[in-house]
Amino acid sequence: MWTSTKIINEANKLEVMIIPYPYGPSWDKQMERLVREIELKSAIWAWNIGDDLERRHLEKVKEVYGIIRKIDPNPHRPIMLDSYSNCSKEKGESRMG
Repeated sequence: MWTSTKIINEANKLEVMIIPYPYGPSWDKQMERLVREIELKSAIWAWNIGDDLERRHLEKVKEVYGIIRKIDPNPHRPIMLDSYSNCSKEKGESRMG
């Protein structure tokens, strides 16, 4: 599934930096609740909100991004994702725009 609150809270105690993975496309209210339970301290280096995402995931990714920004007290913590190499490319559109 994703990085559990237990693991994240243990990393806080051990002062280990981690990147939690509340997976974007399957994000739901349960995951939002779990993220709210995390002790948001220095153990979280960044958030990874999706892997191998496609254009169809865009709205859900925006939603997850907004929720994390509201919950996380550190407004400068990176939020990252990964997408397929051609997911942003429309027919006839070049990679540069």
